[in-house]
Amino acid sequence: MTGGVERAREALSAGLTPVDVYAGLAAGTGDRRATALWRRLATGRLPEAYALLVRLPVREDGDATRYWALLTTAGEGLAAWLPPGDEEAARLLGEARERCAREAAALGGPAPTAP
Repeated sequence: MTGGVERAREALSAGLTPVDVYAGLAAGTGDRRATALWRRLATGRLPEAYALLVRLPVREDGDATRYWALLTTAGEGLAAWLPPGDEEAARLLGEARERCAREAAALGGPAPTAP
């Protein structure tokens, strides 16, 4: 994989560990979003993982500016990596990047490149 994809994967998986998923399942809450995200990351379905992560709310104790900045960076890396002809992945990624840009702009975050 290229360096851009690795940076995108790292940004997407920041803060999500197997322990987080296990803790949710062990507590009986079964956080399906965390499990779904983890599975997509583990199987290399990065555009799907990115789209899922962009739809998640920022935790109450989280840093929204940093969250959207990291997702902006991840989206840019994925856009550069996305193979031509994968229209479904391009659609998912484009929609997610548009939402990410709106959220980042609302907080005065970095101006992402056009999706």
